[in-house]
Amino acid sequence: MVSIQRPSERWRHIVESERADVAAGRVPEIEAAAIQFWPPRFIAAVDAALGRFEQDVAALDPASDAAVLQAVERVVLALNEADHPEGLIESGERDELIAFIQRVLTLAGVDVHALLKRRGSDELTSPWRTW
Repeated sequence: MVSIQRPSERWRHIVESERADVAAGRVPEIEAAAIQFWPPRFIAAVDAALGRFEQDVAALDPASDAAVLQAVERVVLALNEADHPEGLIESGERDELIAFIQRVLTLAGVDVHALLKRRGSDELTSPWRTW
């Protein structure tokens, strides 16, 4: 499977860059928003959930709607847990996570559009998502 960058990896890079800017005195700590938006515990939990999802998808039959939906449900529930109780997944993070989930499925051979059509839905994660 082709590897794509997880949103959590991008967030970690932004936080590390911001920490370096604060340490060098280029940015006042009070203005270091990414550090507050994406704390290490949150990034690690999201990264672990997305890693498990990638492994689940690599092992599933892309033609099995049930298997695909089970993998999506597992990752969404894990992301719900990562988001709780702070509610750190806002609209930007939500859009990135959904795009990542759909991209991983597409790269694994899942026709996400057809799956959504069969389900009569336009959004893959909404049945389980609290963010």
